[in-house]
Amino acid sequence: MKKLTLLLSILISVSILVVSCATEETPVPVEPEPVLIPEAPVEPEPEPPVEEIPVTPPPVEEEEIPEPEPEPEPIVEEEPAVLQLVDEPEVIIIEEIPEEIQEYSRSVSNLEDGTITEEVFTNDKSEILDIIDHLDSIMKGKKYNEWLTYLTPDSKSFWSNKKNLSDLSQKMFSKYNFELKNLRDYFEYFFIPARKGRVVDEIRYETPTEVKAVQYMDKEDIIYYFFEKIDKKWLIRLDTIF
Repeated sequence: MKKLTLLLSILISVSILVVSCATEETPVPVEPEPVLIPEAPVEPEPEPPVEEIPVTPPPVEEEEIPEPEPEPEPIVEEEPAVLQLVDEPEVIIIEEIPEEIQEYSRSVSNLEDGTITEEVFTNDKSEILDIIDHLDSIMKGKKYNEWLTYLTPDSKSFWSNKKNLSDLSQKMFSKYNFELKNLRDYFEYFFIPARKGRVVDEIRYETPTEVKAVQYMDKEDIIYYFFEKIDKKWLIRLDTIF
């Protein structure tokens, strides 16, 4: 009997347990809430720059300023007119220097000693140019003996020296294989070719008794003769520098 009672108690406990389990609600699963991820902020696009349109200010009308009324001219009492004498300016007329004076100045500008008057200059020039004219005919006819009468003694002596003639030949005629042998050769082959047909128009004083006969061209002197006055006579002084 006790066993039956224990069994019933067990059965009743089990029934109660089953009923209680049946009556309990089955739990409903709860879904998790979605997690919101914040989106990156979108920067607004820059607006295009607005071109500034220059605004021309309206022209400002200048106010017309009324011209001042002219002041009345003062009344000046007229003074009696006084006659004044005005000196006229002095007019200086620069005349061109005559060619004769210019030539005289050129001729004596290098004079070393002494003085030469215009009269002496005129006489000397005339005499020397006459000699040169005569020398032209002497050179054309190769009149050697007459030519000798116009030479200074020192010139004859220097150019009669064979060494001097040989030295001149080496300098002037070496490429022609020609040698001056005497003073006649000097006259015919050196003196005449260097002066034939030349024009001499002025003289230049070195001293009162030593003169160069030149052709004045383009403000330069071309020397053709040296003259020396010996015993009041102009003679040719041959150049010894070569």
